[in-house]
Amino acid sequence: MVLVNRGTAGPAEIVAAAILENARGDVVGDKTFGDGSVQKLIEMPDNSALILSIANIIRRAGRRFKMWR
Repeated sequence: MVLVNRGTAGPAEIVAAAILENARGDVVGDKTFGDGSVQKLIEMPDNSALILSIANIIRRAGRRFKMWR
């Protein structure tokens, strides 16, 4: 059994989705953070930064992550 809440994000959501979709356990709790994206921080020469989304993760069932019951 995996317990998730609004603070569950990133790799933890991927693991929870894998457990759920492969029938290895149950996922219970609140909706997760639901970001489902991979971001890269790019530091700029003037000491500012840019956050770029470089991937979007979709569960095998074709759903985004904010689907937990």
